[in-house]
Order: sequence, then structure tokens, then C-alpha cells
Amino acid sequence: MEKILSDQCDRSGHTVAFFLVIVPKKLDFPQAHMEDVHSEAVQWMSFYSAQIGSRAPSDLKVLYLCGPEPINDLDIFISLGIIPQNIWAVENQRSLYKHAIDQLQNHNSYIRIHHGNLERFFNTVNDRFDIIYVDACGPLPSSKPNTLRLPISMAENERLAPLGVLITNFAEPGSQDYDRYADLMSQYFAPRYTDFPNVLFEDGVDPEIAKYDVDYLKRYVSRRITDVYSEFITHFFVDLVRNIVPCRRIFANLEIRRKYFAEPQVLKKVKSKAIASPKFNSDMTPQEKIASFFETIGDFHLNPSSYPIATFIQRASKLPYLRRFLEPIIGGNLDGTDPVDALLTIELIEHMIEGHWGAISSEMLMAVQQSWIDKNGGLFCDVPMPNLLVNSLFGIYSHPYFPNPVGSKRIAYIAKSTRMYTDCFLFDQCRYYFDFWPTIDLVPARFQSLSFQLILRTCLDRIGRHDWNSTSHPFRGAALVGFDDITSAKKYEFEERYEEIFHELKDG
Repeated sequence: MEKILSDQCDRSGHTVAFFLVIVPKKLDFPQAHMEDVHSEAVQWMSFYSAQIGSRAPSDLKVLYLCGPEPINDLDIFISLGIIPQNIWAVENQRSLYKHAIDQLQNHNSYIRIHHGNLERFFNTVNDRFDIIYVDACGPLPSSKPNTLRLPISMAENERLAPLGVLITNFAEPGSQDYDRYADLMSQYFAPRYTDFPNVLFEDGVDPEIAKYDVDYLKRYVSRRITDVYSEFITHFFVDLVRNIVPCRRIFANLEIRRKYFAEPQVLKKVKSKAIASPKFNSDMTPQEKIASFFETIGDFHLNPSSYPIATFIQRASKLPYLRRFLEPIIGGNLDGTDPVDALLTIELIEHMIEGHWGAISSEMLMAVQQSWIDKNGGLFCDVPMPNLLVNSLFGIYSHPYFPNPVGSKRIAYIAKSTRMYTDCFLFDQCRYYFDFWPTIDLVPARFQSLSFQLILRTCLDRIGRHDWNSTSHPFRGAALVGFDDITSAKKYEFEERYEEIFHELKDG
């Protein structure tokens, strides 16, 4: 069994492989308990295999923006074993669509080609694709063209398969917009620490200062627009499909909100306390002002890196030109709730341990109270915080996409005179983890099984090690063992963007 699980871990970064190594060392199980663990492991492995399965190239469905010459990409797809019946092409411009039709007819290539807008295609055509290629023809984000609506539509409608490849292509911002993008990226990276761009560390940026002083960070970002933008695209896109869109899905469902969150009036008070600004009186002594500062300031301001997405969205939305960039995220409402407020609420609940216990429902409190076997620490590397359980329960409904950096690639090149940034993401919805959970009212009883908990913790370890440094990772603090304690105890990050093609084109 240990060899089976170890082999499975070699094939997939998000699978159970640790516990048969760790359990004997940490828990000293009697034989009867070990048999129970093995039985649960076999059940999970069967469930995992049914969820993932094995796919041949001829089984894969592909969607791409074809332009006037669809044959260029089509020939490559077919050479790799993908069959024409599984390929969709999309082109919106009438003249380009006509050229595409002519070329396909001349080559006797009869794929399905859609004349229309890709965002509407995602909204209306009920199909899922294993590979999606999207060329945005603009920076991320931008208002004209609006490059956020398309990936949001794709994620909201789950047009990418549960285990799929998404290829995105975004342009660099024009030099006339550098200052705005410097603002945007400074707001984004300010409340972060571990996933700060390396070039900013190299230039001497102190993240502890940056998270409170965005103008301080902007001075550095403005000198490194190209390098920082390269990192921003990847991390922001991951946040979009792993955090932001799934959180919007939770808040758009009133029944889930009632089950997970406190009553609206109670929740409002908790949020008001969390975002409160410090209060001072003019007649206070310096010592009294300091005391009042820590007594009255909300944790949202005191510790912004615990709320990286909400901090970014709230700060950026106060600047009109950035609000236009982010309108697809922050515009409208989610069943009567402002999306900015919704993202804050989610992050407060994830970090209930910071004093936001009043924000959760009685059902959520019961689930958290009955939680992990090692909640006091001592068994594994990381003490499990409430975010592990909360985001697991969210994921049952929200269907987040998690990146696997090992299978992802990042490229930069020049198209005519514009620098382009291509990200080839391998995304995994990890349904073999989330669908193994019961819903919230059954969690306390199900958690009585130590074997079940070990399955969850080992899955969380694997998921948490991918994009490890992300400040906004839903499963931060899920490690069972420290780095290199065993062979599989590694962290996985996105590789540096490959730019050799760019240099060749520039030199040539």
C-alpha cells in the first residue's frame, strides 16, 4: 500500500502519499487502528481514481481563438492526437471569421467554428474543455478591451475541466498607463509578503513597511514595471480563479450564507469592529494615544497581510481609475451584498481566530470546535488553523481552481512591437478532496474518524505545497512535515518566466 500511494504521489502533486510514513512515527498506532487507516486509504484511492481517470489525446476537448488562420493551431492539435470533432474555434470579427471559414474549407477541415463573442460563448454553450487558449489582446486588467470579464465568465461557468490546461496571453500596458499600473500592482503586492516579486526584494523593499505604506512600495514598483507586471499577471490570475470567483459564488447563494455566516446584523457588527480606524481625543497624552490606538484599531488595518485580497480590493476601489479596471469584480451585487464587502467577510471568517468568532454561524462554530485531532499541535509540522476547515467547506460549493506550478509554464515574447506574457496553467479543482467531505452538519460526527481526518490532512498537505508562497493560498499552514523531512516534503512554485524567445526576436 505504501508503494502504491508513493507511486500515485509521483504522478500527481495533489494526492495522498504521506500518512503511511508519518502515522507510525507520530502516533504510534496499534495494529487495529492501522488497519482502519489502510481501509480508509483504499476507499479514498478508489474515489480518487474515479474522479481523475485516464485520458487519451483523442478524449480531450479543446477551445481556442482562431483568428483568420485557424489551420496553424489546428494542425498542431491534430498532430498531437486530438480529433477534429473535439475542437471548437471562436472568432468574433466578421472579416476574420470569413477568412477562417475559407481556410478551413480549402483544407477540408470541418471543425466547429463559432462566430461570436467568447465571453457569451462561455455564458451560453454548456460544455467543458480540457484545454482552453485565450488571447486577451490587452493588458490584465484593462477596461478597453475589458480583459477581466472573460476569465471571470470562464471560471463562473466552469468551462475548464476539473483538471485542465488554460493558456492565457496578455499584453504589456502602454507606457502612458505605467503610473496607473504601478498604483494597481503596488496595491496588490502591499499586503503580501512571501509572494513578493524577487526584483523588489533585490531592490531593498521591506514588506513590513510596504503593507502599511503603499506609496513607499510604488516608488520601487515604478522602476520595475515590466518585471513586477510579469509576476502580477500570474498571481492575480490565480487569485481570480482560486479565491475571488469562488468567494463570489458562495455569497451569491443566500442559503449557504445562512448556513455558514452569522445573522446579518451580528455579522455587520463584527465587520465594523474589524475595519475600525483608531480613535484619539485631542487631550490625550502620547501614552494614552498609543494605548487607544491598539484598543480601537481593527485587525483589518493592524494586520493587512492576513486579508490580502480584501485589503487590495478595498484600497484599489477607492481610486476611480483602478475601480474601472476592477469593475467586473467589484461591480453589481451578490444577492444584495456589495462584492467588496463579500470578499472582506470571507477573509474575516477564514481568520476567525483573530477574534472574529461572532462572524460565523452556530453550525460553523460546531464544526470548528470538533475539528482536527492535532489542533493543539505536537503531531505534525503545522498546527491546523480554522482556515483549513472553513475553506474546505467553502470548496464543496465554490469549486475553486488550484494551480499546479509543476505542470505550468510562463513565457514572454514580442509581437510586432508589443511585449506579450503567456501563462500556461495546469489547474485542478481537487474534487477528489472536496467531494470526500460531508456537508457542514455532518462534520462533527464524521470527524470522529481519525482515519478520515488523516486522509484530509494528507490531501491538504499536497494541495498546500503547490503555490506554497502565496499569501492568499486558502490552505496556508497545512504541512504535515517540514521541508525535506521526507522525499516528498517540498514546496512547488512557478518557474521564472522564460524569455529566450523574446531576446531572439529582439536581437533578430
